[in-house]
Amino acid sequence: MGKGDFTFYAGKYTFIGDSFEFRNPITCQNSITASGNINAGGSLRAITSSNVWASSDTQNAHVWFYGAGGNESRGVIYAPKEGTIRLRPDNNDNGGANGYSFSFGADGRFTCISVNQTSDERVKFDKEPVSNALEKICSLTGYTFGIQLTESESVRSAGIIAQELEQVLPVAVSSGGTGTTPDGEEINDLKTVDYSAMSALYVEAIKELTERLKIIEKELADLRGATVF
Repeated sequence: MGKGDFTFYAGKYTFIGDSFEFRNPITCQNSITASGNINAGGSLRAITSSNVWASSDTQNAHVWFYGAGGNESRGVIYAPKEGTIRLRPDNNDNGGANGYSFSFGADGRFTCISVNQTSDERVKFDKEPVSNALEKICSLTGYTFGIQLTESESVRSAGIIAQELEQVLPVAVSSGGTGTTPDGEEINDLKTVDYSAMSALYVEAIKELTERLKIIEKELADLRGATVF
């Protein structure tokens, strides 16, 4: 039939150039295989799922995103062989890899260099210092524990219990998501802890301890000054 393009219209096709141009919805019963690129001027929609496969056992599966700057404004989500999902902002204009990747592991761990949260005074209101911070911290217990990930998988970790923190600093605890108990029961209101919010407790507790220390130091100095030899 020769070299050229297929242009598909409601049941019709014509040869135009060197590529296929689709102008109406096309239903594929099986699969479409392409050794080159498939370009879409609009969007590509997958009703059930969309899969990206690595080309070989030594390669990663990639989904790239490009901004108006091309290689200078791009990012990638990829899956290495070890079973993690990584996200990497990448601004290397020579086409090579650049930037640090954030890693999501199958064990529920998120790995990155650092996490910065919004803390600008200009966006905050109704500010109230945490009261009795030392007492609240002393009511908590630090544990090492196992966390059930699925019915068959678990990991070891350390920290506090959300329900205990909720009693003294409820704003640091949220409910949402799902989990699995060690007995296999599904949880639909999984409690989570904002550990950075606990810094408010630490700061105020240290200040309370400092005030107590000042009082003790003054009393000790007074006792020494009153000592008669």
